Amino acid sequence: MGDTSIFLPMTFLPGIGLLILSTSSRYIALINSEHLPGKLDPDQALVCRQLQRSCGQMLHLALTLLYLSATLFSIAPLINLAAKDGGGGLLFVLVLSSGVLCAVAALIVLFLESAATLKSMALRTSSDHERNPS
Repeated sequence: MGDTSIFLPMTFLPGIGLLILSTSSRYIALINSEHLPGKLDPDQALVCRQLQRSCGQMLHLALTLLYLSATLFSIAPLINLAAKDGGGGLLFVLVLSSGVLCAVAALIVLFLESAATLKSMALRTSSDHERNPS
């Protein structure tokens, strides 16, 4: 590993930080939207609540994976510095790879959460159109 490999994990941290920020905002918006009164019939309200609960769980999982990824990216340079005398290169690569895998898994979870949110929004929109045909 060259001297520049110390900085490689640090280049991922701003992007991970922005993902944490936007996911946290999305999670707060979801929590606030659960308290809004809806005009859904009881069956649709139940389905919508289940979708919102599922979205909340997915956002929580995504945040956990992003925090883990940020932690691994922060630890990787320290491992690389400590292992300059030999033997730590493999550990550095494993920690860095684990950070990337956590970030990719978080992105997949966020894509799935977006699909569930769109389904919930479609359910609310169809209910509004049924009540107020224009």
